[in-house]
Amino acid sequence: MALLGAVTFGVFAGWFKGDGAGLRSALGNLSAPWLLVAVVPAWSARSWWRGALIGLAGTLLGLLGFYLAATAVTAHRLGFGADHLHAFRFVLSVNRRWLEAGLLSGPVCGAATVALRRLWPQVRLVAVAAVAMVGEFVVVRTISSTPPKALPSIWTWNVGDWRGYDAELVLGLMLLACVAARYLRRSTPPS
Repeated sequence: MALLGAVTFGVFAGWFKGDGAGLRSALGNLSAPWLLVAVVPAWSARSWWRGALIGLAGTLLGLLGFYLAATAVTAHRLGFGADHLHAFRFVLSVNRRWLEAGLLSGPVCGAATVALRRLWPQVRLVAVAAVAMVGEFVVVRTISSTPPKALPSIWTWNVGDWRGYDAELVLGLMLLACVAARYLRRSTPPS
């Protein structure tokens, strides 16, 4: 069921991002949700290798759904007209590095999910999602403010619209506050 959710997320994200700039594109470029596409399906895995396989499957299925939707949105503009198969091949080839990155991030996130749950059995998926959201903002903000010559070109990050990252930060902080409040309520003895 969670793998179906990964495909559904990918299709929705590809359609939502659309073919332009602005807030929809900024939200569509967020990375934390793509880590969660591996984490959520692997959450109930009992072994790290199974978590790795489920994380890989979730990531690849989500990405394929994303690129299918992106192809449907962009095929005509790309000059493919109704030839969606060639358009899909083109979109996959242009975005090959993200598929390759998914071959690494999916299994790592899936296995790490199992390891995290073993290390801290009380950890909740909401807390993991919140940390991923806040963490992405911190990492992107740090990388984007670092002089380009200090980082390899693959790590430079030119953000044209911060609204997506800002929204993700606010949502992540709200989720962390909810998790902290719930934890405090549980750990405070009744008076």
